[in-house]
Amino acid sequence: MSAGKLTESYLTRRCHRRFLMTVMRVLAIACLGCTTSWLTTLSKSLATGSSYAYWPPVVLVTAEVLKAAISLAMLCWEKYPEVSIIANATCSPPPRSSIIRLAGLAVLYALQNNLLFAAMTHVNLATYHVLISLRIPLTAWLMHVALKRDFSKRQYGAIVCLVVGAVSSQVDIRQLFSSSNDLSQVFTVTPSGLFYMLVSVICASVASVVNEYMLKDEAIGSLHAQNFLLYSWGSFINAILLGPRALFLVNSAGSLALYRGFNCFTWALVASLTCLGLVTSAILKYADNMIRSLGYVGSIVMASAVTSFCLGTALTPSFAIGAGLSCAGIWMYMVDSEAF
Repeated sequence: MSAGKLTESYLTRRCHRRFLMTVMRVLAIACLGCTTSWLTTLSKSLATGSSYAYWPPVVLVTAEVLKAAISLAMLCWEKYPEVSIIANATCSPPPRSSIIRLAGLAVLYALQNNLLFAAMTHVNLATYHVLISLRIPLTAWLMHVALKRDFSKRQYGAIVCLVVGAVSSQVDIRQLFSSSNDLSQVFTVTPSGLFYMLVSVICASVASVVNEYMLKDEAIGSLHAQNFLLYSWGSFINAILLGPRALFLVNSAGSLALYRGFNCFTWALVASLTCLGLVTSAILKYADNMIRSLGYVGSIVMASAVTSFCLGTALTPSFAIGAGLSCAGIWMYMVDSEAF
């Protein structure tokens, strides 16, 4: 075989590997995002009233602590496989400016997650998915402005397809144009819920772009080193957000009082949030925010399909159109990306 054919064969195999890796990343975010939103909705539906049976900030603190512990274990295994504790290792301290930026990131992520839990008591799942899809164009714009990322015309068209597909999959167009014109059958939202969702979308988009920049800048070092610092800050900030109520519960009834109302679904939600955070960091490090956005659109479609399967509701023509547009948007973006 000639050198030219060998080179062409090598490039083809490499292209296929990149494509399969991108598909796996998108599917990982889609599955974890779907699981997280479904478990959040399920835990809310099992509660009495409009609130949760558990205290949502405790879920976030627990997930942050788990992510920090896993990141520390991975850091020790990656850097110092001969030792089991980081105290025996010698390494240069990270820059102070990077530590401060990670603290700001942790604040943004804490606001995002707490506001999402608060919003879920004011909006239904369809409204939640429609509003959270605003993260896609906002993140793309921030990537273009802050990271100087250029998108092709096809990729801009893919972004439009992703947003339209995500919205169409959640909204039955026939209800919008029905004679009753009762939008409450489609959307359930209050002014507070709308405010929580919009602020959460802004915090999430800004934080994800800054996080991607820092991960690729490598000022901290490895992925696990930055994750450990970020999630340590996140544990501290979310613990502060618990406020005096947590101290009162711990002093009066012990630390287990914080986990009152937890069940198997709540612990599954903690595990899903932990895995989602770690996988998202890896994707921001080795891919970019738009690959993560592709996964989130996939999670919206998957969540609707799972809801229909579990509750026995019929899927509407709008869902089929939205799912088709979403898949077309994912494919269009990947065709013009480094996956090919």
